[in-house]
Amino acid sequence: MLKTRETKLPRLVPSRRIDKAVCGAACTGVGEMKRVTNETNVQVKFNLDGTGIADSTTHGLFDVHVRATGDIHIDDHHTNEDVALAIGTALLQALGDRKGINRFCDFPAPLDEALKHVSMDLSGRPYLGYDLQIPTQRVGTYDTQVLHFTFLTLATMISCSFASCQLLDIGKNLKKTI
Repeated sequence: MLKTRETKLPRLVPSRRIDKAVCGAACTGVGEMKRVTNETNVQVKFNLDGTGIADSTTHGLFDVHVRATGDIHIDDHHTNEDVALAIGTALLQALGDRKGINRFCDFPAPLDEALKHVSMDLSGRPYLGYDLQIPTQRVGTYDTQVLHFTFLTLATMISCSFASCQLLDIGKNLKKTI
């Protein structure tokens, strides 16, 4: 039988179970958003006290579940924008009044041949510092030109300062660049 060892990653946001005295009984650490427009149908659930294993591994011990359909047969813009709006709204609900959170996070993200550095400040002031050099307009069918706008929408919705820079990119696998 294979034995596994549990590895605890640092939380980007401290557990709300621990901080109930700070953030109050109304603070659940969970946010949900459903956004339906003529172009999209998006559902998001965000749990700050998660495991880090959700629809996509977050490595931050929070869970985010996203279900989205959109008019990607036209382009990726509306779907990306509405997913960012829904994630931002759900995260705002989960953060509550932001008492008891770690305001700052800063980490390197080594992704095979790509190395990124990401920093966030949950300051209540939206700002995006973005320096990703993507050498092609498309990766598969995905339009990479909408990435900047998607991150800008997310930073604005959450009212956070978000900075991402590219430290190394050999560029063999553009999915890692993104």
